[in-house]
Amino acid sequence: MDEVMIAILGLYVTIVAQIAVIAYWLGRKFTRIEERFKEIDRRFSDVDKRFEDLEQSLRNEIRRAFAAVLTASMAMNSLIVDFLALKGLVTEKERDFLKSQLTSIVSSTVINPLTKEEIEFLRKVFSKPESEITIEELDKVLEIAKRWFFETGEEKAYKLWLYTYMYRASLKYERLREKEERQK
Repeated sequence: MDEVMIAILGLYVTIVAQIAVIAYWLGRKFTRIEERFKEIDRRFSDVDKRFEDLEQSLRNEIRRAFAAVLTASMAMNSLIVDFLALKGLVTEKERDFLKSQLTSIVSSTVINPLTKEEIEFLRKVFSKPESEITIEELDKVLEIAKRWFFETGEEKAYKLWLYTYMYRASLKYERLREKEERQK
């Protein structure tokens, strides 16, 4: 019986030793695998950072291109409107129509992105009789509308800018013609 016990004990020790060797070997393999995963994670993190930088750069380029297109469009509209107004092709009746459209837009405008003060200013300007509205006030309205449009892209903001520009150009050239006639 002692021999059987010694044989079983020997077999047991051999199995335990093999399990210990395999566990040690697997532990080292898993450690290397874990190190490789950490390296892969670091590389993916670097790639993610590069993609984020690229995405941010593309967003900025798109914003710049979009702003350039908007600015060019506004410049073209300004040129056409100034030319029409200079020729005297916008009548008082058409200015009245523009002012009514502007009053409508301004009356339905709410805070954000405009401030309460800006909205009050817009309402004040377009509630005045035409003879009391100054070109400087209309220039300030144009600045507000342009900023609003560039920030949000809202159609309402663009209409406010365009109609104000048309109204301003017509009023400005009408006043210049009247001044020239008085000087004659």
